[in-house]
Amino acid sequence: MGHTDVAYVAGRQKPLVVGIFGPENAGKTSLLGAWYLLIGKGLLSSAGWAFAGSRSIEGWEGVATGLRWVDAQRPPTFPAHTSSRSGRSPGLLHLTLQNAMSVKRNFLFTDAPGEWFTHWTNNVDSTEAAGARWVAENSDILLVAADSGALAGRNKGIARHELQSLISRVAGIRNKRPVALVWMKSDIDVTDAMRSAISGVARMRIPDIQEFDVNVVNGHEPLSETGLFRLLRWVLDSRRRKAALPPIDGFSDDPLFLFGSR
Repeated sequence: MGHTDVAYVAGRQKPLVVGIFGPENAGKTSLLGAWYLLIGKGLLSSAGWAFAGSRSIEGWEGVATGLRWVDAQRPPTFPAHTSSRSGRSPGLLHLTLQNAMSVKRNFLFTDAPGEWFTHWTNNVDSTEAAGARWVAENSDILLVAADSGALAGRNKGIARHELQSLISRVAGIRNKRPVALVWMKSDIDVTDAMRSAISGVARMRIPDIQEFDVNVVNGHEPLSETGLFRLLRWVLDSRRRKAALPPIDGFSDDPLFLFGSR
């Protein structure tokens, strides 16, 4: 979905926008595809939710198709890299979910290339960072993807600096919104010193940040107990920040004239 489609989805209710920040190849699109497959297995019922529709099923299928097991000749693969030439706003994947009280909520998940966030971290006003600024300004829930593969690789020092800079940038714009640090590919060993350094910066800048470990499911752990599903449940249970009303300085009994009256 694009900008022109959002108005149609928001006609009845403002959707909750879930912004996923992270470098290139961190696994942001794979996370979305994996969530879609979990929802397709009906696991939302254990979290008190049920699938109630989507205006972007084709998009969901596009990111999740490669993750499905077809046969031995066609094993699962990761989704294609999200192109940085796809415009100045991210692709949006829509879900409508319904809780046990039949209350429906709309969610929009951003799918943006990692290069945008690299530009945004280095220079928030960069023309190449326009898409990342859109995510930062419009998201209600912020997820920061930490690439365990990069943090354990040959250039782990550079990866650590870039991730810590991204966390600091998110801390500067979060404005009381829920934030989670997601350790992607957590089956790859990252040294305790590395994790402590990154978590330390995250908790210093965002004291109430949540942390989740996400990795390829090994088949022995129940899906409802995986970090992948616990993260999805946290996202669905999060709430939009409350509006801050100006102080009441009037004396009228009519609520329409309380603000700004004398």
